[in-house]
Amino acid sequence: LAYNLPELVETIEKSGFELHPDRLPPEATITSTLLIDLSQDLDTIMTKFKSGRRKSIRAGLKHNLEIRTGTRDDIPMLFDLIMQTCDRRNTKPLYPNVNFIYRLWDLFAPNNWIVLHIAETEGKPVCASLSFTFGDTFRNSIWGWSGDYVHLNASDVIDWKTICWAKENGFRYYDFVHLDTVSAKALLSGDDVSDEIKARAHYGSTFYKMRFGGDVMFYPGSYSYFPSKMKKSVFIFMAHTVLNNTLVKKAIQFVRKRANRGN
Repeated sequence: LAYNLPELVETIEKSGFELHPDRLPPEATITSTLLIDLSQDLDTIMTKFKSGRRKSIRAGLKHNLEIRTGTRDDIPMLFDLIMQTCDRRNTKPLYPNVNFIYRLWDLFAPNNWIVLHIAETEGKPVCASLSFTFGDTFRNSIWGWSGDYVHLNASDVIDWKTICWAKENGFRYYDFVHLDTVSAKALLSGDDVSDEIKARAHYGSTFYKMRFGGDVMFYPGSYSYFPSKMKKSVFIFMAHTVLNNTLVKKAIQFVRKRANRGN
């Protein structure tokens, strides 16, 4: 359920839906996000950033960094930046291959529901972000950085510039799309963050995004409907036993790799 529709919980629970069981596919990949209210003026928006983020943006704006909007021809470059980011984080991309990004573009671009921003220096791409632009919310969804030109603060600059772009183009909200919920709750608590939390794959990106101020939004959760208690028990048993079997996991990974090659 969307974070802005918590009232639906009571409605669907009355219809027999209940919170989706843990570890039973499909699992939601996004359970929290960061939202900036664009009805404020830009100066007010920036004053709510952490001081270090404001300083980094202002320093980055002094460099020779060009921010431009991209086209379909820039998609291979974007995907390469995504892969470089995943390699540094030792994580796997959510997107099986570049064809997935092409399909997104081809589906959304005809209605102007997607935009690509690219940060370059001396004609070389440093980072890029692909965002969805339908409704009243600008969603900064897919992002990649080469890891080079650290001194340019390109990530800070491109995020600030896309915030400005979203406001100038009439959007009501700016959505960073994804936070690691465990990390976000730890950061919100005000307590010292443990090394265990800091070791999480997306702690760094969550920490980075939360330095932009805004409001942390938690999704109400995923809900499922089971026609009978017996079927629910069978599915949960499968999720907790069969799908956690090492051989089954390897078989699933093998099938996915074959399917990705085919795409």
